[in-house]
Amino acid sequence: MRKTLLIILLLGAFVLSGCQPGRDSFAKIGENEISKESFDKYMLLTKISYDLSKTDMPQSGEELRTLKINILDNMVEGVILVESAKKMGIEVDRDIAVEEAESILEMMLDSYGEENYLELLDEYGVERSEFEKFVKELSGDNQMIFSLYEKVTEGVEVTESEALQHYQENIRIYNYSTVHTKGMVFSEKDLGEKVLDDIKNGIIGIEEAIETYGEDSKVLFAGDYGPLYYTDVAEKFAEKIFEADIGETTALVESDGLYYLGYVYSRDDMEPVDFADVEDTVYERVLSQKRNEAYEEFFQQEKEAYEIEVYYDSL
Repeated sequence: MRKTLLIILLLGAFVLSGCQPGRDSFAKIGENEISKESFDKYMLLTKISYDLSKTDMPQSGEELRTLKINILDNMVEGVILVESAKKMGIEVDRDIAVEEAESILEMMLDSYGEENYLELLDEYGVERSEFEKFVKELSGDNQMIFSLYEKVTEGVEVTESEALQHYQENIRIYNYSTVHTKGMVFSEKDLGEKVLDDIKNGIIGIEEAIETYGEDSKVLFAGDYGPLYYTDVAEKFAEKIFEADIGETTALVESDGLYYLGYVYSRDDMEPVDFADVEDTVYERVLSQKRNEAYEEFFQQEKEAYEIEVYYDSL
């Protein structure tokens, strides 16, 4: 895709551990605290992530507030997970963490250039040395959390009956039919609805819509997906394009805050693959689901052990 809303480019690479109690608190998790200073650095990482994905970051209103709330919630979760990892005696190789962080910092510098990089730091009121130290600490915490995940989920297994049940209940995943689709992905619903209305009313066709709106900052993708398998796109969108006839434009489909529009121009229908032929894939998929469920259950149990106060009004 030409553009992708990937806040996880940086935010997903780092999960923040707690700082010690101080002033300007945004949240308290037991004896740990998330300060305004830490939050501002995390917001700076968010800005960098948006810039590197060539997507406009919300600047005001409800969208910006929602983004800040999600970031703060993510930071709170990070505090709990890092503390849990420490309690379980998990350690990380700090040299590797620093090396990975320096690679990320170099990518930032190459992208912005020295002058623009320093201007961005100044805009957020963050000293360069403090920000780069912060990124290195986050890289270590990220390693610790990945190790925690492996330790918590290492005993999870999948039975044959669980695998077979998953296969039967999700048979469309193992049907390797393809649909050839052109379409668009929007970050805002209003623009998606306008484009769809114009197409439905015959004002423009899908090709013209792609050409006209493809460079709009609210359009994350505009073009030909080519042949798509059911698992290649968001499930809600996949359902619509696989149900569509050739020459049909789908409704606008919302999934995880993005809005999808598709036009099917060809398809290649096939029968589902036999269970025996995809057994390893099925087991891997079910194992991943079960591990994630076990990890989420672990997190919720750990969370209950903390007295948590989150001051969303301070954002």
